[in-house]
Amino acid sequence: MKLDALKQTYKEECGMTIEMRNVTAKPLSGKGFEKYGDVISTEGQFSVINQGTGLKWNDLVGFDMHEGGGIVNLGILRTKSIAPVFSQMERHLFTSQIFIPLGGKRSLVAVAPANDEGPDPDEVEVFVMEGNQGISFFRKTWHHTLFPLDGETEYILMMRGGNIQRDVELVPIKNNIQFTVI
Repeated sequence: MKLDALKQTYKEECGMTIEMRNVTAKPLSGKGFEKYGDVISTEGQFSVINQGTGLKWNDLVGFDMHEGGGIVNLGILRTKSIAPVFSQMERHLFTSQIFIPLGGKRSLVAVAPANDEGPDPDEVEVFVMEGNQGISFFRKTWHHTLFPLDGETEYILMMRGGNIQRDVELVPIKNNIQFTVI
């Protein structure tokens, strides 16, 4: 649904207009993403393995999920393309979260700095994650689900598993965030 049509539908159904904050997506880089987590890519030091037929990059991220005896939950997430607008964000209190796209498709990553008051709409940033990159959110980083740019996308998802207390905090934000890709 186009953004103007979304705004009109909301106005007709709810009787009010949608307040928006516009954010322009920027390329994902380790430096630009450093306060939210790590970028997973084949940059930097590597080892030559398998009799010279392979390259291996080690220790790409610090993964924080072992507090209180956490175990690894490795899964696959399939996400449909959705409109580039949102009005809520989430964070995980006890685990990092890793997303690695399968199939080389690009996605948008919306984040806000970790804090206990909730995500600040004025500090939301959006990054373009290329199909050969992945991300690892730091524990407590505010984020939205990924926004696939090239159609339905599957991701390897790794986070804390097992029997743990409530890990996800989901909160509304005061203004909707919409974004564009340049």
